[in-house]
Amino acid sequence: MNIKAAPITPPVSVSQTQAQPKPAEVPAQPQPAEAAPEVNSKMGLLDYPKEAALAVTKMAAKGQAKNIVEFADDIQDIKTAGKDFVKDIKKGKVLSALGEVGKMGYNAVSANINAMQAGLAGLAGGVSAVVATPFVALDYGAEAVGKALDKKESGLVTGVGKVFQFLGGENSDKNVYDAVAEGQREGIETALKNRE
Repeated sequence: MNIKAAPITPPVSVSQTQAQPKPAEVPAQPQPAEAAPEVNSKMGLLDYPKEAALAVTKMAAKGQAKNIVEFADDIQDIKTAGKDFVKDIKKGKVLSALGEVGKMGYNAVSANINAMQAGLAGLAGGVSAVVATPFVALDYGAEAVGKALDKKESGLVTGVGKVFQFLGGENSDKNVYDAVAEGQREGIETALKNRE
């Protein structure tokens, strides 16, 4: 009879099964701003109209976001005043109820003004974004072509590359999306600060 026995494994002690504590890791220290590599950046001719249009886009996005938040606050105030109006009527407080009607009227006017301003800001932002978009595209294109041609050995090609670099500049990294996002963030922050 042929019997195969399983290999015998030595018993494992409790101290071997527990994980050994690791030494505490020291968090990485942030590098000072001076340690960041310097980026060579210069404006090209196309950057000036692009920057102006993006500034209008950012300002419009900021105004629109601020007015939308204020519009929402006005609607909430109207709802609160309406609830208070019903409570005052049920309790027979006529003067207090009339005060709530005044609050609702004031907030309705304010909501309409904020809605109109948000619409106008949206229109201005849309127009400026449409104006900025071709300049953004041309600027990126001129910068890319200028960099590519500047690396060539030929003097004529390098000269053409310098012309494109003059038009596009270097490290032009702003676009319409960034301007809108930055403006909206600032507008919301402004509206929230005005609540306090």
